[in-house]
Amino acid sequence: MRAILKDGIAIFKPQGFLDGNSSEYFVSIDDIEATKKLDATLILVSLSKVIFFNRNGLDTFIKMFQKVSLSNSATLGFCDCNDKKYDAITKFYKNKLTFSLFNSLEVASLFSNNYKEDGKNILLYSEDRSQRTAMAIELHDFGHNPIIAQSEKEFLEKKKNESLYDVIIEKTFLSQLGEQVIPIPARI
Repeated sequence: MRAILKDGIAIFKPQGFLDGNSSEYFVSIDDIEATKKLDATLILVSLSKVIFFNRNGLDTFIKMFQKVSLSNSATLGFCDCNDKKYDAITKFYKNKLTFSLFNSLEVASLFSNNYKEDGKNILLYSEDRSQRTAMAIELHDFGHNPIIAQSEKEFLEKKKNESLYDVIIEKTFLSQLGEQVIPIPARI
């Protein structure tokens, strides 16, 4: 499976099951080498057509792409994470994610150096204050107007007025490159 390059984002779109037995068949050595040659700032695996996954399946993808990510200084992550998938992944990795999670490809693209549009009004919320701050700084640096909800109650209230925002960000986690890990807050 070759990556699709769009606006500096290398996107892999596996289908079906991502488990320890099948994940290694989705991407070949040639696919990994081809990805290294791309000028990608993000390397993403879309979970939109994934029916089932487990930690072993995710680990296989992470291991395959970590070398590419480090050699290209690209961020590695998963996108198209609905609530159920996001919660499962954060539970698998128990507060120690070394990759990013985005609720959609649209949200992930906002964090790409190659995103062409700026000035988007973006409502964002994360339970973790450091994540809210990191996202807001990144979005501001890319020319957007982040509106930060400080609590879930505030977020839900502001979210009722969807038409005021170009994008709404939730269920998103930004990782750091290298060995640094940003902790995920425990669910209350």
